[in-house]
Amino acid sequence: MSSVATLVSASSDQGLTQETALTSPVAETAAAHVASGETAGVDPGVDSLVDSVVETVTNASLLFPDFPTIKGAEFAIQNIHQVTGLPWWATITLTAFTLRLFLIMPLSVYSLHNAEKLNRLQPEIVEISKRLKQEVSMAMHQFKWDEKKAKDEYIKNV
Repeated sequence: MSSVATLVSASSDQGLTQETALTSPVAETAAAHVASGETAGVDPGVDSLVDSVVETVTNASLLFPDFPTIKGAEFAIQNIHQVTGLPWWATITLTAFTLRLFLIMPLSVYSLHNAEKLNRLQPEIVEISKRLKQEVSMAMHQFKWDEKKAKDEYIKNV
């Protein structure tokens, strides 16, 4: 258990007090009791110590632990796990499926709808582009524009 406590203290940036708390015999004993499921005779402060150790390890392993999106995803997955009672692997699978169904699927349908509209308008866009190119060419000769000015006008009006 001391290797876990040392790993946690090495990964945390809480300073010497965190290291002392994690390597103390009380912390090791508490972690052993919690791991074995024996929490009947354990000091009430041990729960808070174990929670802080778990939080420290979690925060140390995440790149952006306080990012709202990560907190939201963690909250959602934990609540789905608690409500459904499914094992973690099934909870993660269910969450991924639900996210795809309600977020990605509508966006895909919307994207396909816009692509279809663009395909229907493509012949008209090509014709307008040809006319604009002719007008820019005529304006280039009429107003004595250089290539850069003509290209800028074409891009601005497309």
